[in-house]
Amino acid sequence: MKKIIAFLADRKKLFETILRYIAINFILFSTFGIYFRSQTYISSISVKNELYTAVLFLGIAGGLALCIGVLCAVAAMINKVTMRISGIFLTVLCTTFLAVDAIVFSQYKFHIERTMLALFLSEAGPELISFSWGMSIMALGGFFCIIAIVCAMMYIAEKFSNKTFTRISKACVIIIAVGCIIFHLWHMLVSFQAETTMLERNQIFPCNVGLTAKRFLMRLGFSPGYKNVMDVKTGSLAYPLKPLTFDDKSPKYNVVFLVVDSLRGDMMTPEVMPYTYNLALQSAFFKNHYSNGNCTRIGVFTMFSGLIGTYWFPALNAQRGSVLVDTLLERKYQTGVFFSAALTSPEFDNTIFSNVKNMTLKRKGKTKIARDDEAIDDFKSFIRKSDKTKPLFGVLMYDSLHGYEYPGDFQTKFSPAYTAMNYLILRKDDVSQQRKVYNLIRNATSFIDKRLENMIEFLKQELDWKNTIIVITSDHGNECNEAGNNIWGHNSKFSQYQLHVPLIITGGAIQQGTYEHRTFHIDIAPTLLNILGCKNTIDDYSSGQSLFDTGERDMIVVSGHSNRAMLYGDTIYEMTPAGITHNYTLDEKQIKNPPSVVHTRKYFDMQSRFIR
Repeated sequence: MKKIIAFLADRKKLFETILRYIAINFILFSTFGIYFRSQTYISSISVKNELYTAVLFLGIAGGLALCIGVLCAVAAMINKVTMRISGIFLTVLCTTFLAVDAIVFSQYKFHIERTMLALFLSEAGPELISFSWGMSIMALGGFFCIIAIVCAMMYIAEKFSNKTFTRISKACVIIIAVGCIIFHLWHMLVSFQAETTMLERNQIFPCNVGLTAKRFLMRLGFSPGYKNVMDVKTGSLAYPLKPLTFDDKSPKYNVVFLVVDSLRGDMMTPEVMPYTYNLALQSAFFKNHYSNGNCTRIGVFTMFSGLIGTYWFPALNAQRGSVLVDTLLERKYQTGVFFSAALTSPEFDNTIFSNVKNMTLKRKGKTKIARDDEAIDDFKSFIRKSDKTKPLFGVLMYDSLHGYEYPGDFQTKFSPAYTAMNYLILRKDDVSQQRKVYNLIRNATSFIDKRLENMIEFLKQELDWKNTIIVITSDHGNECNEAGNNIWGHNSKFSQYQLHVPLIITGGAIQQGTYEHRTFHIDIAPTLLNILGCKNTIDDYSSGQSLFDTGERDMIVVSGHSNRAMLYGDTIYEMTPAGITHNYTLDEKQIKNPPSVVHTRKYFDMQSRFIR
């Protein structure tokens, strides 16, 4: 112990240097923060909000400086030179990133992400940003300036070792450490209470990862806050770009969504779903329809918002509802949203349905089927009790197919098949297993077909069918090792197995037709708004187009929880958070072709179109 104490005492001056270096770094990073703050759209100024911003600076700029200081302290255990080199290298790295991010942010109003870095580091990178000799010299000069500034910072931290500067630095480090804790605790509260005017400040810094504890607080019995005000002025999300207007004589059709979690597009056959398939042939049937996400969060978000999935977090920070849902609320639609799964995770209660009141956020049932039953009963009760002289908007989402569940007494049609999913026994080279899983999916889907039959017949009896629009679709598909890569599920690849989903729009207000052209979830909201008489151009509020527009699109964006991809034709260009890129076709055949510069620039434009 004496040797350890003596060792640490011997490095006291180095540790004091690190304290001063942390304080100087905090000033540097805060300077970038001030610039980002000047470029960020802020809707409301108040003492409370600006105090949160100050704490945000301590939590992010201060936290970054503190992390560099901790790593320098570790390096100081070796010697002074190692500490010096480590500190300079880390600060140069962070400062260069912030400088480049500042340029990107000033142009596009979004920060650099790791998925974006994957593009720049790919083969398309040099073509995407073509540097002239002048630009190259300026960039190189700027980089050397950063190195010179950081070296000067280290020099000041070492040489200006008077007691006053050291004491101020110690106090600064303590304030930063306390500020980091306060920031994360405050962020938990702000996100739980849906304080949108504070949450919009999260866009100031790149890589802002404030902690949340919504599920934990709800388990303790607290109720989340809601901003049931259709205020499009808060947050960085400029959505819609213009207020929506409608023809005075536009119809007010009933609108009903029946969404089945994990329903694959290739299940829509007379063998697997006889009732729904026959209904599709009497409806508007989009056979080549794709979700814009391979997970529930993005699939549902894009379906109702008409936006690509990259807008999820801006919408969450702003607590912004979808234009489709909010429009129906403004037009006095009786509205009911009934999910089998929790509405709080993902946070649909704070995004697309943020302005819908009296939703059941979590079901009590112990199984997916039991929770489905609860949601179905509540949905039917909502329909029965509705005022039939007024239009209604209803959403019902089934979840049992997500777990491949069906009742034990259900008469299955496909064998050999597993009766339940056990991922631990699955092997990618076992064809018999793949067949049994595929038949399990088909059997569970057949059960869903019966449930859809029951619901459609119920709606035909309860609603004025001639004035009703019903949308039947899914959030995403589910892969079954079709490509032999041991993928059994979703949120892992942007393949046709995970993206291709059914889309049927039926009801007396819809003309029958089968459509072969490719359509996407972001097309659903603008199509319905057009049918309801919206006079705005689709570009005012959506990244999509009408479902009935047969024109081919050169590129579309699809997303998962963390990965993003460009889809052009049958080619996927996927970017992971680790900065790795993957090129493959929709059936998962690897290819080498990089994305074109035109597509990549459009990819960036699509992500910034609805950002202030």
